[in-house]
Amino acid sequence: MINTEHLNWLSNRSREELYFLLEKAHSELNEIEILQKQAEKHRQNAVVIRQKAKEENPKHAGSGWKLLLLFSTFYWVVLIMGVIICGMQQIIQMISKEPSMFLPLLLLICIIPLRKAKQKCKQRKQKFEQQAKDEEARADAKENEAHEKLRNTQYLPLIYEGYCYMLALETMMEFLKKGKADTWKELIDKYDDQYHKWTLEENAAKRLAVQQRQSEIAEETLIQTRKAKNWAAVAAAGVWLRD
Repeated sequence: MINTEHLNWLSNRSREELYFLLEKAHSELNEIEILQKQAEKHRQNAVVIRQKAKEENPKHAGSGWKLLLLFSTFYWVVLIMGVIICGMQQIIQMISKEPSMFLPLLLLICIIPLRKAKQKCKQRKQKFEQQAKDEEARADAKENEAHEKLRNTQYLPLIYEGYCYMLALETMMEFLKKGKADTWKELIDKYDDQYHKWTLEENAAKRLAVQQRQSEIAEETLIQTRKAKNWAAVAAAGVWLRD
């Protein structure tokens, strides 16, 4: 709904007053957008860090240590039972003849680094998760700061509704600076015309890109059709030709 009182107030501003108003509003909006971009950057960082946390899987890191522990435990149980049944001296003789029987003992030693690898992986995962939470907290803080600044703006609310964005503010400031407009009505008329021109140019560029792509597809189709006809002719003649 059009606020007649607000529109009349803007219409009664001089060119210098309008430029001052637009410049201050532009500065306020720029500060808000910087905070929003910083918040978005922190959220993107949080996503990247969480992906790193997912890649750190403690279940897979050092996963063989439990199997080694089970195998070594079974070995020592068998060895102790052998000592009880056969006697220590006979077991020592068996080990001296077969040094490979010490292998489970070496495997037991390998459990230590595997276990540490699992713990370090878990610690890295926790660290990444905490970093992601910190980044999200920073993003929330920046967004809250942006909202607070938006609530406390002094000049931005004075700009007529529908023109409170950077492109409009910067374009209208340029019109005033170059003397292309002196009043608010002239400003919005000039900007609306310029925006309509940009829209037409953008649509024309899109249509041109579509036409170029369709032309390329048509050309590719024509080439493939000619090749198919050539091969059909060759097949009918029973002659093999090279391209």
